[in-house]
Amino acid sequence: MPNLRQAARVVVLSPENRVLLVHFEFETGAFWATPGGGVEGDETRIEAGERELREETGIVGLELVGPIWERTHHFGFYGFDGQHELYFLARTPDENFAPQFTPDELRAEGVTELQWWHPDDIVASTERFAPRDLGQRVLDLMADGPPVELITLTDEHPPATNHKT
Repeated sequence: MPNLRQAARVVVLSPENRVLLVHFEFETGAFWATPGGGVEGDETRIEAGERELREETGIVGLELVGPIWERTHHFGFYGFDGQHELYFLARTPDENFAPQFTPDELRAEGVTELQWWHPDDIVASTERFAPRDLGQRVLDLMADGPPVELITLTDEHPPATNHKT
């Protein structure tokens, strides 16, 4: 049985129909993903999602809906064999963000940039996204709303190795 790190991610949608993404850079590669990261101590997945959202973006007070998706990906880091992520949906009233973490703290986490993306631009981009089909999944969320049942993402696309996301 693999030793998986438990994590939470938040799909933040703006009134302009864009999604907030975090750009991660590690020695093994770079990719865009939704804000989020590992569960700490005895916090719930929702609490982890709220904390990560606050640390990485400074956004607080949003209702997290879900989980809407789950994803397991395998890669070695910090004694784990991979990560099991639950994704939550949140809608924000504007596109303002101001990370709680300092630039140095963000860089220590591998975060180099935050950016609002339209899902069509994600679909058309040649950059790496986690999950790989993130743009289409966000388009589906905007068209259909959150799923009734949890969707398991089968994209086994490890963004890089030996890192935290």
